[in-house]
Amino acid sequence: MKPSSEKRLQQLHPALASAVRAVVADLAARGIVVEVVQGLRTYKEQDELYAKGRTKPGPIVTQARGGQSNHNFGLAVDLCPFTNDKPDWNAPMSVWAAIGAAAEARGLEWGGSWKKFLDKPHVQLPVMTIKECASCYQAGGLDAVWSTASTQIGWVDVSRETPTRARARRRVATTRRGKRVVKPRAKKFTRKTATTTPKTAAKSTRRTSARRRGSRS
Repeated sequence: MKPSSEKRLQQLHPALASAVRAVVADLAARGIVVEVVQGLRTYKEQDELYAKGRTKPGPIVTQARGGQSNHNFGLAVDLCPFTNDKPDWNAPMSVWAAIGAAAEARGLEWGGSWKKFLDKPHVQLPVMTIKECASCYQAGGLDAVWSTASTQIGWVDVSRETPTRARARRRVATTRRGKRVVKPRAKKFTRKTATTTPKTAAKSTRRTSARRRGSRS
């Protein structure tokens, strides 16, 4: 996969990202090159996409407004076959069907099997309804959506990769790449050596002698 595809996967629920990586690998073994061309979308981006073919030029590409798509909650991707390093939206139906079959084999839902609105690039994690996603999102953002989704599918690693934690991890990684990390130097402790003078030596001898006499009694 291209770095751009992997970057999009890092913004998705880890269970979906893991399954999509497997799908891409399965297809690559059959000579079908696929990239992730869409991942997480904001409500605003979703509304702009919805406007195409309606209030803006272009064909209709979605039936979902902002907050009505699994893309808005990190639970869906759009996959596209690539030919000569370019997206091939006019690929034969057999190629799209192969993508759908590979996705379904990994437990994902393929938009190309929908009856009302055929969405061949769309692949999603079939775990929550849009209503459930919206309710969780309103209560606690993506973290709440992902936590609920993880509970429903039994995904145990999401605690380490919620959106908030993922963003924090990427910030740390970027800082380390961009700046030299200087480890604090350990403090040096110098052991002090007592200076012995004839006077202090005499006092020490008298104290030692006194202790020895006391121990004999």
